[in-house]
Amino acid sequence: MTQVQVISEKNSVVLQNEWLCVHCHTEKGRTFFTLEYNGYQYLKSFADAIYVDGGIPFAGADVSYSHQRFADKTGEGTMFVAEFKRQKLDDRFIGRCMFHIYDEYPLIVIAQALKIETPFPRWITNEPISVDASVGGSIGPDGGRCFITGKNVRWFPSMVADDMGTYQGVSKLDEYSWYDTPAVFYYPECETGMVIAPLTANLFLYGFQGGHEGNFRVAPACGDVHRAKPENRTIELEFDKLCIIFDSDPAVALDTYARLAYQHNQPQSERTAPDILTTGRGYCTWRAYGPKIDEKMVLKDVDFIVSELQSENYQWIIIDDGWEKTARKNLWTTAVDWRLYDEEKFPSGIAPTVAECKNKGLTVFLWMAPHQLAKSSPLIAQHPDWIKADVGESYLLDIFNPGVVAYLEDIFATYASWGVSGVKVDFISDMWDCWQEGETGCKAVHRYLEVLNECATRHSMMVLLCNAPYTPALSRFPNLVAARVSNDVGNDAMHNARLVSAALKMQWVGHLIAVDPDYTVTHLPLTKNLVTLNLLMNSVFYFSNSAEEADVNVLKSLPRLKGMARPLPQAWTTDLVETAYNYDGERLYVGVWNWDEKVQIRNLEFVRFGLDAKVEYEVTEFWSKENLGRHQGHLEFQLDGGSCKLFIISK
Repeated sequence: MTQVQVISEKNSVVLQNEWLCVHCHTEKGRTFFTLEYNGYQYLKSFADAIYVDGGIPFAGADVSYSHQRFADKTGEGTMFVAEFKRQKLDDRFIGRCMFHIYDEYPLIVIAQALKIETPFPRWITNEPISVDASVGGSIGPDGGRCFITGKNVRWFPSMVADDMGTYQGVSKLDEYSWYDTPAVFYYPECETGMVIAPLTANLFLYGFQGGHEGNFRVAPACGDVHRAKPENRTIELEFDKLCIIFDSDPAVALDTYARLAYQHNQPQSERTAPDILTTGRGYCTWRAYGPKIDEKMVLKDVDFIVSELQSENYQWIIIDDGWEKTARKNLWTTAVDWRLYDEEKFPSGIAPTVAECKNKGLTVFLWMAPHQLAKSSPLIAQHPDWIKADVGESYLLDIFNPGVVAYLEDIFATYASWGVSGVKVDFISDMWDCWQEGETGCKAVHRYLEVLNECATRHSMMVLLCNAPYTPALSRFPNLVAARVSNDVGNDAMHNARLVSAALKMQWVGHLIAVDPDYTVTHLPLTKNLVTLNLLMNSVFYFSNSAEEADVNVLKSLPRLKGMARPLPQAWTTDLVETAYNYDGERLYVGVWNWDEKVQIRNLEFVRFGLDAKVEYEVTEFWSKENLGRHQGHLEFQLDGGSCKLFIISK
């Protein structure tokens, strides 16, 4: 493979290999970076986003260029470095951008380290960052078709859903947003997709403007950028290794990213998501009852699972919100102490309830959000130094306070004494408000995950994460076994995009953790789209209906698949997955979806799934149980608007 060539000029440096060309040049005191791939210009103006002394980004800075060969676990390549110094201020170092271009891989890894002194860095854009948007449906919390189409590019917010558990809800990117999930772009003009994602636990902020020549700016996330910061602060920011991957097949690009992230974080040992979550199925009380649960409701539904579904591999139950003791009934933000339960709702206690579930063969998870306490909590009165932020009904606890860490440890010890096997920790994104002076918000989130893992390890418990970042650093935390970053998924067609968001993320973190899209099996036919996709993706699968509402026949009929489904390559070019497939070892399962309202005529070419074009295969449609006979080479069929089919193909 052609190695990187370096062409140096007075005010610029060009690095290029067989695929990539990075052009870095200085113009009127500002530094620009332009990225081209296979002759197409994709991005320009990477840096250029930090206020320094008077609010002029890098203006007047002295820029020096250098380059050298490097080698790491991924391979060999050439590293380019641009350093920024302030000549007028004692030659003070203010920033560095590093580009790593590999000889053997079509990707760039960018590292940026900044040491900024007063004032606190803020964001600047020379012009509003926006996309000429044509949006189908809403992008906000009510769901909708999560894509934005510009003149030359499609941007997929479903892939970069805000890691605080909410969607940005914008059709114009007129602000920066922080993400640590892959941002996925597709360029139909050259039929190439691009994945942009971090390799570390640090998050990044970016803005993008549509088209091959669109501006892309990126820098570290630092605390809560939407709040006013005190002046005269000194802060050191690190933004380490953001990778950009090009490929015509999204599955290949995402797999490449997953491998690189795993290698970069150097996990202590090989890990996979536990079988109880990826092959075993379960039940969660939330969708059926919300916080209005009690001991009788839980045990009634446990009896239903044991009598009707245990033979179908339903192995666990999540006792969700509503069991804890609160200052205001059924309001979790007023929990007074996460070691206390509501004695009116659970008169026998949590331990006897858990024991009865375990005696019937079920593993029990308990829901909690222990980083918040009611303002009226006696613990707050006893430990005012625990308080980090006022968040309305409650206080957010300071995860860097040793007393708070000891409190979390005692919570896990209490739950272990109750016989609980795991916890579902919700609202982890709250920890963004726990940033320390001179540090970033992502470090608080990372510290919280670290503490949860340490507590879980000592007490042999599993942790399900909600509103948690899908950071590559999860590879370091073996007891953080599942995560989701989606809004709740309902049985409404408008919620399809949320499930797709989680399903696509399974492609790149499925080997590290199980992905929980907060899924619920409810009433057909509205949920066929959701059930089919979740089934094929084969991650955390649970139903959340009460015993009276659950469709037993559906739950019993769902096949058991192995591994992760793969979307076909055209997933780059569609806002939602249209075709995905999986094997159970003998049969091929192919899910097809029509997210439009109009009838479609589809054609499945068997060779695209690795089947022999010269062999006849038996085809059955799962939901209708219709035997479609034997077909060779392809299958043509009609797909009604808003519907899906699940084909079972075998010899």
